[in-house]
Amino acid sequence: MKNYRYYLNNIQSIFIGSLALCFVFLQLTSNDYIKTLVSIIILIIILWTLPKISGITLYISTFLLASAIFLMFYHTAPIEVWLNSLRVNLSLASIFIVVPLLGIPVKTGGYVNALRTIFSDKLNNSLFFLTSINCLTHFLSIIVNFGSVSIINELIKASDIKNVKLITTAINRGFISSLFWSPYSASMALILTNLSINWIDIFLNALGMVFITLILSVVLESKEIIQNNKHNKHNKRKTYNSHQVIKAKKKLFQLFIYIFLVIALILFIDKMTNVSIVFVIILVSLIFPYIWSIRNKQIKSYKTEFISHIFFSIPRMKKELILFLIAGFFSGAFVYADLGEFFMLLLQSIFGSFYIGKSYFISFIIFIFASIGVHPIVLVTILVTSINPEFIGLSTEYFTMLLLFSFGAANLVSPSTAVNNLLSNLFNTNLLNISFKWNFRFSIILLLIIPFYLMIFIKLV
Repeated sequence: MKNYRYYLNNIQSIFIGSLALCFVFLQLTSNDYIKTLVSIIILIIILWTLPKISGITLYISTFLLASAIFLMFYHTAPIEVWLNSLRVNLSLASIFIVVPLLGIPVKTGGYVNALRTIFSDKLNNSLFFLTSINCLTHFLSIIVNFGSVSIINELIKASDIKNVKLITTAINRGFISSLFWSPYSASMALILTNLSINWIDIFLNALGMVFITLILSVVLESKEIIQNNKHNKHNKRKTYNSHQVIKAKKKLFQLFIYIFLVIALILFIDKMTNVSIVFVIILVSLIFPYIWSIRNKQIKSYKTEFISHIFFSIPRMKKELILFLIAGFFSGAFVYADLGEFFMLLLQSIFGSFYIGKSYFISFIIFIFASIGVHPIVLVTILVTSINPEFIGLSTEYFTMLLLFSFGAANLVSPSTAVNNLLSNLFNTNLLNISFKWNFRFSIILLLIIPFYLMIFIKLV
């Protein structure tokens, strides 16, 4: 019986992983039969996987699925609408599945030990700890997504700082700030797929908000920083000889080159071609880590980690993946029922040309639902697929960055995100402390800043 379940789970993992290949096929052909086949595969995955998830994700997913089916039947939606709606978030799911492959060279390349060697003599300074962990998590999250949390968890073992609040807020805020601009994040894939905008047009303007996030984090955690410095000032620090340090610096330079090339490839291809950026990201994620591993003679380690990703990592992603797919299906029903148009008319009737009011309304809807356990991607999916930004008096660039920044801020307080749950398990700490209690004030201030930041840097129309 155990063997039967084992093989069945492996088949399910392969089936889920095939979603990325389905997306690639759809980019290469517009054949209606293939579209129908992909929609059927997604439906099978939803029905097969939904009974196996639990907790608030199960309740939200079931509610969204039932609501979508009700809307479809009530408005007598044709079969084409049902099938198209099933594919709405295929790009998002594909990114979520394949981008972790970019992290394989980071895991197998000895970079964590190099980071520990370079920073071990400084990590007992609380200010340096907060800023460096924030920045390292930020850059690693670009290519490893929430896998950066486990990597950073290994690095902080070189520090004597054990303040869970300081550690988790540094990691959490470093992660969410990467969501503001990273081309490899699922939220970016969702938005770029549904809005007529290029990633290259927004990423530079998003970097300023990353800096604001870091400064705000330092200011709000200044009390924790001072208290920890007093506690740790007499602690001994492990030292390394000059040869070890030089070797570690070479490793870090190699890591920097890897991250630079991963981002530069996207910039170059996006600038030189008209190919979908999500398609490019998936190809880069599948091919580039493999080539890098061959170059560094780590192909055996790559194959081991690849197999581990298929049969161990993907099953752990099931909750998020099913929620993404069902949220996409619901948004398709939402749009077909003309509820998106109703929402836009409501915004216009309440706020008129007062765009800051509209911005706060959209941001705080995402934030409030995230606070009560609804994954922020659900609201972002509904908003990005149902709202025409020009209709509510906002430019596409403004609306894009409003959603990205709001999504990041809402991620901090949501008890349903993968990062908050992972941090809760790693540090054996109450989930609501890590998500809501320690980040509520930070998120509110960030949300209040967003419209004024956009007013300065982004054209409204």
